[in-house]
Amino acid sequence: MNNKVTVNIYGKEFTVSGDKPAEQIMRIATHVDLRMKQIGGEDYKGALSSLAILTAMNISEEYFDLVFRIDEMKEKSAKLEADGQHYEQMWDEAKKSFLVYKEDSQAEIQALNEQKEELRKKLNDKDREIEEILKNQKLAEADARREGEEAANAATQQYKDMENNFFDLQMENIQLKSELEKMKSQRKWEHDDRQDF
Repeated sequence: MNNKVTVNIYGKEFTVSGDKPAEQIMRIATHVDLRMKQIGGEDYKGALSSLAILTAMNISEEYFDLVFRIDEMKEKSAKLEADGQHYEQMWDEAKKSFLVYKEDSQAEIQALNEQKEELRKKLNDKDREIEEILKNQKLAEADARREGEEAANAATQQYKDMENNFFDLQMENIQLKSELEKMKSQRKWEHDDRQDF
């Protein structure tokens, strides 16, 4: 489904179409508008294309900050996985110990059972932590990628629109110059006519 939404970015209206829901398109446009106002202020006098590029750079920096945080989360996840393997190894060792000392006193067997349960609990806790981190990591990666792409696309579209507006102004300027030349020529002709009399 192709949604068309009219959005206001830095005081200019744009019609944006896309497969995203209208609310999401509006949210992205609002984010770009806010970032442009933060960077350029309300009375920015420079070229809007420059401001759009600065805004795209700023949003891209945020995106890469998120990527860096995701990489940090991956490292933590790898450490947790290594810890999980360590606890699993401890569990295997506990099982071996249990088999070796199976015929020992009931107190020792009870102690090994408790150790086994404790290790299993820690391993389950670590597994849950790893699953949660991986889930959050995937969500953060997807959000960061989507926001970065959407911001870049919005900035590119805005730049194209500004180029089109600039071209229209140039054409209008050429037309005005042509009309001015015609008027000058007409005045000169009328002036020359009057001098002939």
